Order: sequence, then structure tokens, then C-alpha cells
Amino acid sequence: MRRHPFTFAEVLVAVLVVALVVPVAVRGIALARRLVGDDVQLEWTVRLADEKLNELQVTGEWENGDSEGTFADEPEYRWVLRTESFEPDTSLPVTVLRLTVSRTDAVRPTEATLVALAANPTVMEE
Repeated sequence: MRRHPFTFAEVLVAVLVVALVVPVAVRGIALARRLVGDDVQLEWTVRLADEKLNELQVTGEWENGDSEGTFADEPEYRWVLRTESFEPDTSLPVTVLRLTVSRTDAVRPTEATLVALAANPTVMEE
């Protein structure tokens, strides 16, 4: 049996299909890589927020009221602590701690806010 080579039309169709599929595939891969990068940055932001909130609670620095600052090892990240009394029942000796960590110098800014309740030690002692 004798084999026939591809015709010019078949070669053109194959090149056209490749020319259409390759850019779409490359764009999809680039989008996936960017999304993975965003997830990693958000995870790091949440981890920094969790560590800072724990530090503020353990050291009792939150009792000084609202404060803000940066991280020594991560100067591009900034944290802001806002404190307020617990709304449903102001007679409870509880303060709401709202810590926001953000990175604004990135191409796509990232922000994470964690909220915790803390007992007021001055009221608890009475």
C-alpha cells in the first residue's frame, strides 16, 4: 500500500489550529501563575496578621488603644490595630481588637483583617 504525503491544505489547517491554540494556552498558564502568586501573598499577609495579633494580646500592648506600625523583617507590610468596646453589651469587660495588615507597594495590593475579643484586665480585677 502506498502512503500519500499531506496536502498543502492539510498543512495549512494544522498550522492555523496551532496558531489559535498556543496563544490561548500561554495566556491560561500566565493567568494561573498570577493567581498562585496572589494566593501566596494573601497567605503570607494573613500569617503576619495572626502573628501580630497574638503578640499584641500576649504582651498586652492592645490595652494602649489604637496603634499602627510596620514589621521589622517585612517593611513593605503595614499593620493597624483598632480597638472598640463590645457593642451588644457594653457592661461586658470585653474589647474588640481589629488588626489589619496590608501591602500597598505590590502590583496588586493585599489586605487581611483579623478580629478577636479580649477581656479588659482592669475591669476583670474588680
